[in-house]
Amino acid sequence: MLVPCGECGSCRHIASLNAGLLQIVLPIPSHKDLKEGIDLTNESLEIKRAEPFAVLSSGSQLTVPIDMAREVKKRLSLKGDQGETRVALFYQMEKMLTASADALLKLIEEPPTDTVILMTAEKAENLLPTIRSRSQLIRLERINTTVCANYLVGKYGLTAEKAMLYAQVTDGNLGRAVELASDDDDAELSQRATGFLLFKSLFVEPAPEAVSRALEFTHDR
Repeated sequence: MLVPCGECGSCRHIASLNAGLLQIVLPIPSHKDLKEGIDLTNESLEIKRAEPFAVLSSGSQLTVPIDMAREVKKRLSLKGDQGETRVALFYQMEKMLTASADALLKLIEEPPTDTVILMTAEKAENLLPTIRSRSQLIRLERINTTVCANYLVGKYGLTAEKAMLYAQVTDGNLGRAVELASDDDDAELSQRATGFLLFKSLFVEPAPEAVSRALEFTHDR
């Protein structure tokens, strides 16, 4: 299996989301024209550069608009250099407008030569049937809570106890755990997280395990 070295120019450009062969389309707020759409996309990319696991959110509704989808389609229609593989990544594809998805059907079904189309979605069933039927499903398993907690300790300086609490309350969803870690200055946050975890354990765990977890998280709190 090929493993990126993380040190060469190509690896660094990809990690910084600046690779010329990588086209990324993200959900963004409504905008008046393509230029503003590109600016909003760049703002979201800056967030992902600073924290790759950050969950994109906004006070307004986020969608993958048709003008951005058409722009990527236009760029990919240009012939690339021989031997180079281009990648188009549609992030959170479930937020794509129906009109945008319809405009991409031909591209997804028959990508240009040496081009890979990647689409991410929290749940495959949230995608249009026409999109699913033209795609190969690759299901990614959620990371375990220990790995999630270790990341929070190393990146955000949380205590091991608090990091594990956030990892468990989010079921190892690192993006959601990062949100909790980013708001860690809220004194009531860990109390709410603990309460939620205990509440959840009453429904998903046998009675002895639920009692044990309650004792574990209420001890010295």
